[in-house]
Amino acid sequence: GSRRPRAEALARLLDLLEAEPREKARLLQLVDPLSTKVVLASSPLGLPVSVGMVLPVMRRRRNLSQSVFARRIGVSQAAVSQWESGDTVPSAEAIHAAGFALGATVEETLALVSAEGSGDGNLSYDMEVARAQIWDLTIPRFIQETLFLGWEAELWRRAGRDRRWDPLLIAVVAVRLNWLALEERFSEIAASAHRAIRLATTTEGRIGRARHRRRRPSPGAWPRPR
Repeated sequence: GSRRPRAEALARLLDLLEAEPREKARLLQLVDPLSTKVVLASSPLGLPVSVGMVLPVMRRRRNLSQSVFARRIGVSQAAVSQWESGDTVPSAEAIHAAGFALGATVEETLALVSAEGSGDGNLSYDMEVARAQIWDLTIPRFIQETLFLGWEAELWRRAGRDRRWDPLLIAVVAVRLNWLALEERFSEIAASAHRAIRLATTTEGRIGRARHRRRRPSPGAWPRPR
């Protein structure tokens, strides 16, 4: 339709329909990610990567303060602060202006577009190829963080639709955690690690149940009582 439902109304409708937590999180994120942070944070997928997470990475790489960055794109420092904290979402025009003002690389542009939800981060839809992309040790270090953020944003959406992408979402979060540790940015590790553990636990439980069902013999295979 031409109008989107409010987050509260959509949440009530999804509860009535007994929607799965990940499907509920994915749909709410499309409608209003700001007002549904609590639901998203407690979902199996956790919070998705936002544009506000990519922008400070780009800004810090160029040694720019929030105030200088804000002047370059014609907004207030308060606006930039709210984007980076996740309190507001920049418009498509502001995202374009930010990329232009910062001289965004191809990888940074892909990450921004993926976090915005209008691109796939150039991550293959073939799972084995995507796995190889994530574990590619030859990726230049200076582009790793933005690349991982873009892939994480895309895999969050794919895992919301198809649980087979869960292991790759866990993998890209793990790779980014390793990168943060190498950079000694320990204060940023806890939240992502908690999310990765929660998702890994639910994924392992689901895979274990599936394996158990496959191992169970068919009714005709049970020995008959004597």
